[in-house]
Amino acid sequence: MGYLAGQSPWPPHLEFFNFAIDNLTTGMMLLDENRNPVWANDSAKKITSSSLKQLCSRPLEYWIETEKADELVKLLNKCLMDGSGFTFHEVVVGRNGQNTTANLSCQKIPSFPETPILVEITEIDHVVRMNRESEQMIQGDGFRQIMRGLAHEIRNPLGGIKGAAQLLRKELTENNLSEYLDIIVEESDRLRALLDRLIVGKPNYSYEELNIHQVIERIRLLVMAESKGKVHVSRRYDPSLPNTRGNSDYLLQALLNIARNALDALSESNTENPTVHFSTRAIRRFSSAKKRGFVSMICVRIEDNGPGIPPEIRNKIFFPMVSGRPNGSGIGLMISQSIIQHHNGWIEVSSKPGKTCIDIILQPDTPL
Repeated sequence: MGYLAGQSPWPPHLEFFNFAIDNLTTGMMLLDENRNPVWANDSAKKITSSSLKQLCSRPLEYWIETEKADELVKLLNKCLMDGSGFTFHEVVVGRNGQNTTANLSCQKIPSFPETPILVEITEIDHVVRMNRESEQMIQGDGFRQIMRGLAHEIRNPLGGIKGAAQLLRKELTENNLSEYLDIIVEESDRLRALLDRLIVGKPNYSYEELNIHQVIERIRLLVMAESKGKVHVSRRYDPSLPNTRGNSDYLLQALLNIARNALDALSESNTENPTVHFSTRAIRRFSSAKKRGFVSMICVRIEDNGPGIPPEIRNKIFFPMVSGRPNGSGIGLMISQSIIQHHNGWIEVSSKPGKTCIDIILQPDTPL
């Protein structure tokens, strides 16, 4: 017996079963023989950021990243032919910038001839992110240990330089030379304070409620000034976004590092019509804070039309000493990552030639 696309395939008298299926955190779909969804539960609609009508208008492969679509079609056709179930690991699902990483498990159901394939979509964005952040943390901890050791070694000769300058100042009578020695002492103190911060490691953050758009606007103006009009700098903000909590100076530094990276990539590659675009929007992501599950968060995107990040370092750009640019130090992005992590946020990257998007995900001060 047939039914309309989008209509529940489950018997009406199984109301509790219908309710349970719709309230699963796992997305569920039924596909027809042309790989088109004909039914989906609420989680599947949320994961794909689409309505049921939109889902049923396109085959399943439309809703995943283009690079893996052909492979999925082959696996689905094989499943239809011989009943071979499969799991498609770590695929990007969604459209219009509302994407998430998920595993797709597909199984043929002989008892449902009109909708022969059951698809289970399990979001693993948070798992992938935690694994990546764990690896970055290990790398970063090792780098910080090296830096602390180096800072400790530099402090000793720096103290000697300062002491010698102070002794010389007592012996000199000419004021102009004494001024030079004062500069040496002052710069020694400044460098020693910097080294002390490196040795302590964790910065002393003070948090306050802030409007992220004010921070981005400062960065946008700095980028415009530094590019000297050679790069088109555009923006598109969502004015409905609430404030967030953070340290505006540190957030400015984190986002500025990313924006400058984009600026340098455009300059070094001689990109035609170079553009840096700033935007904000609300997105749905997993949050481990107080076991809140999937919630709406603030996304700040810095996008450029440069050459893209080389594939071999795409998952390592936040590791220390890793850079895709000839003159890059590989430290700026690591610092940005550390700052955003201290704000209970994270950074997501997507890149291909002509379009690199760096998304900074932050907690809203009030629920969206």
